[in-house]
Amino acid sequence: MTVTIAEIAERLKGFQATIADDAADTLLAELSSYAAVPREEILASARTNVSRGVDTLISRSAPTRAQEGEDRRTTRDRIERGVPIQDIIRAYRICLSLTHARFLTLAQEHGLAPEETLTGSTLLWEVGDWFVAGAAAEYREHAGAEAVQRSVERSSLVVDLLQDRIGEAHTLHRAVRFGLDPEQPHAVLITRAPHGRHEQFLTQLERACTAPRAPALLAQVGDRVIGLVPEQSPLHRADAAVDLHGPAALGTAVPLTELSDSARLAERIWRSVRTAEPRIHTLETRSWQLAVAEEDVVSTHLVDRCITPVQPATASGAELLRTLHSLVRTGMHVRRTADELLVHENTVRYRMQRYQELTGRSLTALPELLELTWALEAWDQRTEPTDL
Repeated sequence: MTVTIAEIAERLKGFQATIADDAADTLLAELSSYAAVPREEILASARTNVSRGVDTLISRSAPTRAQEGEDRRTTRDRIERGVPIQDIIRAYRICLSLTHARFLTLAQEHGLAPEETLTGSTLLWEVGDWFVAGAAAEYREHAGAEAVQRSVERSSLVVDLLQDRIGEAHTLHRAVRFGLDPEQPHAVLITRAPHGRHEQFLTQLERACTAPRAPALLAQVGDRVIGLVPEQSPLHRADAAVDLHGPAALGTAVPLTELSDSARLAERIWRSVRTAEPRIHTLETRSWQLAVAEEDVVSTHLVDRCITPVQPATASGAELLRTLHSLVRTGMHVRRTADELLVHENTVRYRMQRYQELTGRSLTALPELLELTWALEAWDQRTEPTDL
């Protein structure tokens, strides 16, 4: 009489408890992460796994994604108990291997044809593939949701700290949980992340801001990246090398209870550097430029006198404005300006003369040079930054 896969599967049912018990012993011995999972729950999952294998052998059809359920529920439960995904998959494979070994033993004992034995083995490993796919999908969803939640928590904490709520017990607890040392001074950092790479940029920048035993905390807040940088961070050094995609403003380091002071300074610096070169800007590097944004009446007056007559919206006006910027940077040095702009020195002299004709202002008198420098800074600060 020919033996069928279904008949072997029925005999396999009788070993369900034994397989489950062996699986529990093995995975508890090999996987320390399962110590938090009660043995009865492990046994129940193992019995379910054996039963699913039996049903697959009888129907000669492995589960499909449309039948998902227990695989993802089990994975979700294990993740919530702190079991890593690799251990979850390993635990399932332990049970599957024991089930498969018993199937092969029964197939040999009862004379199941070799081709049918191979078919049964294939079906059981397809069950394993089904479980792994479901577990991986659940892990990705869980990890994604957890990442979103953590991002929201980080943003919320940063906002609370900027509003000087460190004195609240809940805020202090959250700060410590994120690794901040309330005893250490921190400075507020403001910058922007490149489009589509927020998480990667945050991770890289946070790593660059972190000092030994003094982590930084960065978060996406609106269209900005705002960070709390410890005083020991290499970011405070003048030679700090940071991969930025635009300018960044850094306030002074203060106790966490006074963080709003650093935030106000960082905001003033940020307003003055939105179109500046991509590096760290501080009070030391900006100094008088911070007053430009605050003195709006003065800035408007000087822009009207020094910049508007140049007609910067025109091609010739834009070239003239670029020349004025270069002249100020080089200390009114004609040759260096020509080299920087890749033009002849006479071209620079012509543009200088043209500026004086259009504005009626001198490029040699110190008071008027100071006013031009202020006007150029005001113009730059009022120009909308290019998207990063």
